Amino acid sequence: MKRTLRQWVVMAVLSFSGGVVFILPFLQEVYYEPLTEALGINNTEVGALMSVFGITSMIAYLPGGWLADRVSPRWLISLSLIATGLGGLYFATFPPYRISLAIHAVWGVTIALLFWGAMIRATREWGGKDDPGKAFGILETGRGIGEIVGYLGLGVVFVWLGGQIFAFSTVVIIMSAMLIVLG
Repeated sequence: MKRTLRQWVVMAVLSFSGGVVFILPFLQEVYYEPLTEALGINNTEVGALMSVFGITSMIAYLPGGWLADRVSPRWLISLSLIATGLGGLYFATFPPYRISLAIHAVWGVTIALLFWGAMIRATREWGGKDDPGKAFGILETGRGIGEIVGYLGLGVVFVWLGGQIFAFSTVVIIMSAMLIVLG
């Protein structure tokens, strides 16, 4: 099946988005010390942030598949990326811990409920009945590239800005803006 340039651009944006959408909730993987310093939290509280995200995501995956079968993937993906990015912009202000917990819960909803199932559906539709393996191979390759480019680019900015709280805030803002633009 011959694809148009527009179809290839859609798959590129979809797969890149699939790689970078998870960066915000997993900031502690790379920016653990700046995160704890900026929020004034300890190891247990960082774990609680991730637990809230994980539990919310786990609960949201099941209805996410159902929702993706009933609502346009384009609409769900756009809403997810924009909402995740807006949550990130607020998170960049380093709100109180309880608000940070709420943001991580919201990210669980925006990513697992809105994004994940819609991404799978859009990929399945892109591949059609003839090329599902090719479609999912492209998706996973693009997700990997998106994650590498995202973390590498943000790491360069973080180091260039001195690696302190301001640099961390800037990284969160850049990532959030990227998600909004992708949306």
